[in-house]
Amino acid sequence: MTRAFVVLVALLLSAIPVAFAQDASGETEDDLLEGFEESDAEGDESKELLGGFEDETETAPSLGKEEPRGISGDEDSLLPKALSGSVGFDFSYAYAQEAPPTTQHPDWRGLRKARSFVQLQWDDKYGGVRVFIDMKASYEAAPDPLSASKRNTLAGAFRNEYEEARKPIMREAEFRETFVQFSPLEFLDVTLGRQIIAWGMLDSLTVVDVLNSRDNREPGLVDLEDIRLPVTASRLDFFLSNFQLQLAALHEIRFHKESRFGSEFYYYPDAANFTGTQNQLAFLTEDIPADGGANTEYGLALKGVFTGWDAVLYYADVFEDEAHYTVPSPLSSSTPTRRKHARLTLVGTGMNVAAGSWLVKGELACFRGLHFFGNERDYSRSDAALGVEYSGITDVTLGAEALYQHLNEFDELPSNSLTASIEREIVQSIFSWRQDFLQQTLHLNVLLFQFGRTGTKGGSRRLGLDYDWSDGVRVGGGLLAYASGDNDIARQFDKNDRFFTQLTYAF
Repeated sequence: MTRAFVVLVALLLSAIPVAFAQDASGETEDDLLEGFEESDAEGDESKELLGGFEDETETAPSLGKEEPRGISGDEDSLLPKALSGSVGFDFSYAYAQEAPPTTQHPDWRGLRKARSFVQLQWDDKYGGVRVFIDMKASYEAAPDPLSASKRNTLAGAFRNEYEEARKPIMREAEFRETFVQFSPLEFLDVTLGRQIIAWGMLDSLTVVDVLNSRDNREPGLVDLEDIRLPVTASRLDFFLSNFQLQLAALHEIRFHKESRFGSEFYYYPDAANFTGTQNQLAFLTEDIPADGGANTEYGLALKGVFTGWDAVLYYADVFEDEAHYTVPSPLSSSTPTRRKHARLTLVGTGMNVAAGSWLVKGELACFRGLHFFGNERDYSRSDAALGVEYSGITDVTLGAEALYQHLNEFDELPSNSLTASIEREIVQSIFSWRQDFLQQTLHLNVLLFQFGRTGTKGGSRRLGLDYDWSDGVRVGGGLLAYASGDNDIARQFDKNDRFFTQLTYAF
């Protein structure tokens, strides 16, 4: 943990005694479960119990239970009530990077992000059919860490990869959640189009949230709920008493957005030599399965909500987001030539239990179909995650989560340079402290994340403050500090500490 991070946390600790002195005895079990249910105004009791299961995003509540949210209640507004959106600016400044070791190495010091963005949403109903459209575009104005003259001195493969990786950073525009939703029967909701289907009980270290890929290009800077990428899917949600059955077919094949060559968050096996041969392993051709047809991914979930607790059973048949290296034939070469995505099956379960001001969350999952370089056999992995949340202090939420992964056939892995770094067990943990001040207009968010049982394999610490300046205007900022560890990736990330800030106007 950096000295700057420690100082900032210490300055905020004075707020804790005041918060503890406030009376939190008025909370009930129903209050604690409120975030897992839909509002009473929605009318249908069975869907009230099961609300929020199909989507954790704000943009896709169940159809017919509440009117689409317009941009303003002002009848004189020049904008349609179905239209909302936001514009803003993101900045980050890297203060811990060292000077480039060579003239061909990017300079990652100083201003690393100066991004403007605009996001527009249309949410309306037409004859009982909800139509939701979400579009976002961004432009990056921060200077290129590798000047054009230096970039032109790179070897062809490195220059091409660098330039291709820069394109989505400089300009990016896409349709995010874009779907239609309707209820042909009282107990059935149908959702068609690009959507986010959030699985799992835990906020950060969920092990069953596999239906949506993620944007991992800035690890540790954004919460899980904000990095999920929507995917084109057909979804059916059946409601019966205290139960909900969800069936989803994912037609669009989409994988994680990862940091690429040229980014400080890309892993460089040869860190001292930017254009070293080892650094181009990720340049290999990636086999992306075609959308739809036999490649369609599937998800099934059955949830039950009862007094003080709820539980879910999960099944998924999906492609693995992380690619593995392959050769045309296992006997033809010992050098990988392509990257492929294995087809996985997941069987899992999750449970929430509320007791007073406490909420305990747990998940279990078993994955089958994992592949590793060196053979074509299937491997399996068992995952478990546990979380606890305490909300007995007014305007304060404290949380802790831990994840454990076990590679079941570790002793049967092929022996080669690409499997040498694979571990039998992986342990991660995260601690969170969220608090509101000034009549809930100032929001504190502290997250401590670590790899390894005691954090010896790296981690990150994030401190953020957001202030609601006025209706629709929010300004925020903070510090993201990475912790070094006993592996090359953690040691590289240790230099990526940065300050960040954001200004947003929502209308």
